[in-house]
Amino acid sequence: MQRIQKHFWDRWSKEYLHTISVQLKRGKDQRNLEPGDLVIIKKPTPYLTWKTAQAIEVHLGEDNILRVATVRTANRTLIKCPMIKLCRLSFVL
Repeated sequence: MQRIQKHFWDRWSKEYLHTISVQLKRGKDQRNLEPGDLVIIKKPTPYLTWKTAQAIEVHLGEDNILRVATVRTANRTLIKCPMIKLCRLSFVL
């Protein structure tokens, strides 16, 4: 069972998270990250765990493109992350 879980996690983190990042990068998702949005912080983590956070502030670069965001994790820590390390969670209601 642990081997199956690890296999699922490896595929999910490599294939699904990558797909989200590519969509944001290529402009398929026209909406930029905004304060209040929920994100996954892409970091190497043990399988079946990932850090989620809420965007608090977004920072534009000199070219007026979103480059960095300040996020708050579950334990109330504020972290400044480059957009390449964040994946916005989209929910359809």
